[in-house]
Amino acid sequence: MSTQTATAGKLHSILEWVNKEGEARASDRLRVKMMPELLGDNIHFSRIDASTCCSPETLTKFRQAAEEIVGKRCPV
Repeated sequence: MSTQTATAGKLHSILEWVNKEGEARASDRLRVKMMPELLGDNIHFSRIDASTCCSPETLTKFRQAAEEIVGKRCPV
């Protein structure tokens, strides 16, 4: 299994967590903050779904940004 395959669905799960736990527009803030990294992995924020794969580094940054925006530790 490749490292990108191992990340499949995790961006989506984190994004769902942000939408559930974050304030209004938290996902918009996450999109702006993560745009350079996501585009570097050829990922469009609006198309993140359960099959979306990314580099482990992008996943780590995405999770950290989500935690910073929501103000809680991400369980995903």
